[in-house]
Amino acid sequence: RDKRLRIHVDAENYRAKRAETLRQLARRMAEKTLRYRRSNTLEPMNAYERRIIHTEVQGIEGVTTYSIGSDADRRIVIALEKKSKSRENGDSAEA
Repeated sequence: RDKRLRIHVDAENYRAKRAETLRQLARRMAEKTLRYRRSNTLEPMNAYERRIIHTEVQGIEGVTTYSIGSDADRRIVIALEKKSKSRENGDSAEA
């Protein structure tokens, strides 16, 4: 009785479907951020869902993510990635 038992219920593969929907949302919003050169803020999400968004956007060049807010009102912002000074001047990072 001292141990907690955590149970996850996944009715009709809901978690996998939700994860794929979130990945699609992340790609779509990243494209919108790149196209319009403006940050986009998503609706509040739980930690599990925010992690899916962060992970998906991590692989898209030119954009980055960060979270704002607290507790139940924590949201993700998809923003343009800031370029380093060496990239702006045309210097190669391989030099």
